[in-house]
Amino acid sequence: MTRIDELQKKYPNIPTEVIIKWEVVASGVAYSPELDEVSEWTRMPTYQSYDFDVTLKQLEHTRGRRSHGGKLLRPGNFYMKNGMGAVMRMASNSPYQIKDSGGRLALFEGEERIDEDLYFAWPKPREGKEPVTSKGTPIDNLINTPRQCFFVMPVRHCEYFATREQCKFCNLNATQEDAGSVGLSRPVTINLEEVLEAYKIRSQEIRILEGRLEMGGFMSAENESRIYFDFVGKIANAASYKPNFTIHTESMGRKDMQRLKDAGLECITIQLEVWDPDLFNQVCPGKAKHAPHEKWLEACTDAVDVFGVGNVGGKIIAGLTLIPENGHRTWQEALDCHIEGNRWMIRNGVFPITSNLRLPPGSVYGEDPSNRAKLPPTEYYLEMAQAHHNDMNEFGLYDNLNKFLYCALCCVPAIYCGELGMLERAGDIGSWMSDVVPSEANWMAHLTESLKSPAGGTAGQKFYVI
Repeated sequence: MTRIDELQKKYPNIPTEVIIKWEVVASGVAYSPELDEVSEWTRMPTYQSYDFDVTLKQLEHTRGRRSHGGKLLRPGNFYMKNGMGAVMRMASNSPYQIKDSGGRLALFEGEERIDEDLYFAWPKPREGKEPVTSKGTPIDNLINTPRQCFFVMPVRHCEYFATREQCKFCNLNATQEDAGSVGLSRPVTINLEEVLEAYKIRSQEIRILEGRLEMGGFMSAENESRIYFDFVGKIANAASYKPNFTIHTESMGRKDMQRLKDAGLECITIQLEVWDPDLFNQVCPGKAKHAPHEKWLEACTDAVDVFGVGNVGGKIIAGLTLIPENGHRTWQEALDCHIEGNRWMIRNGVFPITSNLRLPPGSVYGEDPSNRAKLPPTEYYLEMAQAHHNDMNEFGLYDNLNKFLYCALCCVPAIYCGELGMLERAGDIGSWMSDVVPSEANWMAHLTESLKSPAGGTAGQKFYVI
């Protein structure tokens, strides 16, 4: 019996696809040569670590053929018949691999095949070369646009690192140094005018529906909001139409939020990270100096007043409170605290957004290998998801949720608690977005529909959909 079978038996009311997703996202996948068949050469951002436990420098040294010219041969997401997807990040100790199974690629736990069809759906390849700006910069170096959604990181820097007060799970600045060690060089702050030029080019090629901005940490909330205001305000007016905008930010004041809304912002996510106020100070010392814990909660409620119920997210990282020496002793204790935070948010009109704890190399907690033994099991995520779903129904937040806050076109492979509501109310991920996304742009609906046809995608192989 596989681990997936055991979890399905333990949680019979949770769809198998959700269990597979959360198990893979939490555990990662171990490298196998077959993984290259469902990988693509993608640009390596200087601010992210792609693997759970390997730096880019180590990756280049041990598997040099997977990195070349500033690009990484990176595995894509896999999807299942209802559109549920899972992002694959490599972890050397993961029990899971993508391997050949009778001429098709499948997910294996050890030597045992997971009995579920997987589909590797990629955006259709561009015809011709990637467009460049007037300065010769490829537009995908400035504005990442997987299909109809885009992501921009205006500032790839965190002020907390300079004083060693960075969040202890984060390696943002350290990863930039790692990128430099393999010859990647990019500015910490990207040029707004060049971003606008790239955005205009892309928005004429395809109808962009949703965009989000995120950056490093700042002691000054006013400084952060000013940068966001410049980007949101100018991008919002750069094309003949405007997509839904979301920013992921620190605690900020009501006046700054109102300025951002007036500039064109629809949604905001407050990246609280830790619900327990005492552990928040320890795990996120820079953020605690930026604003005390109660001010972060105040920012959440202020955001609901400004942007409205269902347009505000609040992020907590799953299992993070298990790492500090004076933290929670059991994953159930950490889970109870997390559920308490989620419930407070939902009751106040804030959609809880969850991130899984990875402890990447270069982070304070990632430097101690023994911390990996403290990572929460998939049961943590599944029980949190069920409690989240129950509270969302009880307080009616599903009915008021801006679906672009959790965009199923681009976010569904990551861990964001909401899949149970999507599947219960819509049956599949594409149908969940059908009332807010035009049919011709709803690639997830095209995916799930194509899987019903013999001419659609083949299980276990890479194929292309809008």
